[in-house]
Amino acid sequence: MVPIGKKKCFLEIVVYKFICKDCKSSTWIKLPFACGKLPMTKPFITYILSMIKMGTIKAVAAFVGINWNTVKNIHKKSLNEKYKKIAYKNLIYLSIDEFSIRKGHKYMTIFCNF
Repeated sequence: MVPIGKKKCFLEIVVYKFICKDCKSSTWIKLPFACGKLPMTKPFITYILSMIKMGTIKAVAAFVGINWNTVKNIHKKSLNEKYKKIAYKNLIYLSIDEFSIRKGHKYMTIFCNF
């Protein structure tokens, strides 16, 4: 659901499953606008990611009307793809710091390249 103006827009699509007569394997039609097996379009995911830059995951989930975990997983997948390849070739110094949050029960680690 990507809004068009102030209106929400939903797509309802029938996707057919094909089964090979010889080997009995099955396949689905690949839709160019669909994002894998997720019931969302690529523009909708792009819309969610652009909104996360301006607000919290909870606020985005409430605004678009989907589950908080769905928005979190979309954001997490995006971050994993973005930071999957880190170049260590030009690394000279590496600074690592770990500090506690909430009276020592949660920790955060920071890595810096100086």
